[in-house]
Amino acid sequence: MSIKLKPVFGKIITFLSIVLFASCSSNVKERGQATDSGTVKSTKPPIAQDDSIGLASDDITPSQAEERIRLEGTYDNVEVIDTVFDSGKERIGLRVKYYCLKDSNIVIPKRYYDAENPTDFITHPFVSNVILLNGTDTVLNKQFTAKDFYPFFKDPFVGALKKYGSLLGPGVSHRNDEDSFEVSYSLSIPATDLGIPVGVIIQKNGDYKIKTGY
Repeated sequence: MSIKLKPVFGKIITFLSIVLFASCSSNVKERGQATDSGTVKSTKPPIAQDDSIGLASDDITPSQAEERIRLEGTYDNVEVIDTVFDSGKERIGLRVKYYCLKDSNIVIPKRYYDAENPTDFITHPFVSNVILLNGTDTVLNKQFTAKDFYPFFKDPFVGALKKYGSLLGPGVSHRNDEDSFEVSYSLSIPATDLGIPVGVIIQKNGDYKIKTGY
């Protein structure tokens, strides 16, 4: 008498298929998490994105050596700022000319630099000529240097700022509440971070007063 094995064999195949499918499903769940759309969404921690900023970024502070080179490249530059405003029937005009005095030197000792082999830095002072016009009348025409600010602050760097400092900047703003201008600078030891904010507040009649951060 023969025995029919085909139905049993078919059940075995079906059983093995179910086991294999369950095993594959289990592996998928370990690697990912199914979404409603049927796609697999990874549950592994995301790969960290490289948000580093290149060396050319403006956020990178230049070294003192780089700042020396930059400063030396500005010796022949002349920066001019022109601005006007109306005060009633008067037209007030301000011109600020900022430039380097190459006929004099500032010798900054090497102790103010953090390079491995520091050297003295010989540079030149910067100044600005300020001209204020009330209509066609020149009511102020003056050159401002670092020394103009020395009497108005106590040197926070034990005398070094008054000895080696120079005007860096400038910036100009209009003070609407007083019908005046403010010309602002940084009075600093060139190519260092040693300095204070200073400025000149100029009234429309040409009167001015010195402003310092100390």
